[in-house]
Amino acid sequence: MVSGHACDDFWWGVWIRKTVASRFDNVFVGVLAAWCRFYFPEKWNQHTIAKLVAGLAIMVVVCLTPRHINTLYANVFALTIPPIAIALWLPFFSQLKSYKTWAGKAVTEFSVLSYAMYLTNLLVCQIIAAHYADAFHQWGVGGYILYWLIVLLGSYLLYIAVEKPFMKIRSKI
Repeated sequence: MVSGHACDDFWWGVWIRKTVASRFDNVFVGVLAAWCRFYFPEKWNQHTIAKLVAGLAIMVVVCLTPRHINTLYANVFALTIPPIAIALWLPFFSQLKSYKTWAGKAVTEFSVLSYAMYLTNLLVCQIIAAHYADAFHQWGVGGYILYWLIVLLGSYLLYIAVEKPFMKIRSKI
């Protein structure tokens, strides 16, 4: 029992995985990565491919390792190891600054829209769940693709109508 609720996978997600107070480890890993990049740029930029491969390998192991509720692994390591693995990817991706490839352009475009996507995706999920769940369920993969197209369109509109004008105002200040 966690806070009076049966501790199944759903409640584990609600009370452990999605609780901000128990997830400061993710913030700490991000701050630590930023600190390393700022204070140790030469180390940050060394062996970027090896760090990327190590991070990907760690993520594969985490994804393939069974997570049983209320175990030390599930409550501590399964939540802390993925941010560390992703932090290992950052030196490689922080060096991608070129638009020379289609992948570089795609990453740049998605990074520009990322905050708007963060703000938009849950709203789209809630609207679909409340009004169009049956239709999206029947469409299967097509519904999933449509969902992402709606999120991307909504994010783009939010970026153009709100975020970009505010960034112009900020640069004038």
